[in-house]
Amino acid sequence: MNEQLEEVGNNNVLKSLKIKGNYIILDFGSFKLKIIPETKEEFKFFVGQSYSKETIENCLFLDKKNVVKKYATNKFRNNYYCSYDIKNKLNKKFNDYPKDAIKFAIRELNEEGIISDALYVKQYVDYFNSACYGKYYVLNYFKLRHISTSIVKKIAFNEELETKKAANYFDSIKNKFVSNNFVKQKKKIYENLLRRGFDINIINALISTLEFDEEKEEKVLRKNYLKIKNKISGEKINESDKNNKIISKLVSMGFDYDKIKELIKKEGENKND
Repeated sequence: MNEQLEEVGNNNVLKSLKIKGNYIILDFGSFKLKIIPETKEEFKFFVGQSYSKETIENCLFLDKKNVVKKYATNKFRNNYYCSYDIKNKLNKKFNDYPKDAIKFAIRELNEEGIISDALYVKQYVDYFNSACYGKYYVLNYFKLRHISTSIVKKIAFNEELETKKAANYFDSIKNKFVSNNFVKQKKKIYENLLRRGFDINIINALISTLEFDEEKEEKVLRKNYLKIKNKISGEKINESDKNNKIISKLVSMGFDYDKIKELIKKEGENKND
C-alpha cells in the first residue's frame, strides 16, 4: 500500500479512514497508506482534509520510526541489550527502512528509559562479579559494545573484590591441569586467569601458591616419556638419536633437563636388567 510518492501531488484529500486489524488505512483516492495507530495519533488525520506531499512523506517516515519503536519496546524491554546491540538488531530486522528512522526510534527509547546503557552496565557488572570476571575483561566487553566512557568511568573496581574473584576462579580451575607437568600447569592457569581479565600481579600471587609435588611430577614425566618413546619406536634412527629426540620434546613441554636424563638412564638400566 505504501507506494512510491514521486507522482503524488501537493493537494491530496483524504477520502476515507478505516481500521483494518492493527493498522489504519488512509485512502487518498489515487493511493492508499497503511500506518499504525500511534502514527495517526501524532498526525491527526481527518477525512475531507487536504494534505501536502511533504506531510505524507513525513507521515511515512514517522510511521517507520514508530514501527521500529513499537517492535523494539516489545522485543527488548525485559532483555539485557545495550543501544549498540539493539541498533544492530534493528538495522538487520528493518534493513529497508531509513537509517534515521531507526536512529530516532532508539533515541526516543533511550529518553523513555526503555533502553538504558547505564542499567545494562549495572546488570552486567553484577553478572561479571558473580561469575568471577576480572576488571580488564569487563572494560573490554563494554568497549566492544560502544558503551560511553562517561558510563564506564562510573564502574567501581575494588582491589579486594578483584583479588577475591581471581582466587575463586583460580580454585575452580587449578585441578583441571594436574595431568600436566608443573611448568605447563602454571602456564595454563596463568593464561586462563589472564583471559578472564585479572591483573598480572594478582595472577602471579596466586600462581606462587601452587605447590610442587616431586612424586607426581616424576609420574607425569615418565608417562610422557613412554608416550613419546612408543610414538618414535618405529623410526629408523639409532638409540642415541631417539633419546635426543625424546629429550628435546620433553624439554619443550617444560620438564627439567636433568630429570629427563636421569629417567632415560634409569629406564636404560632397567632394560638391561
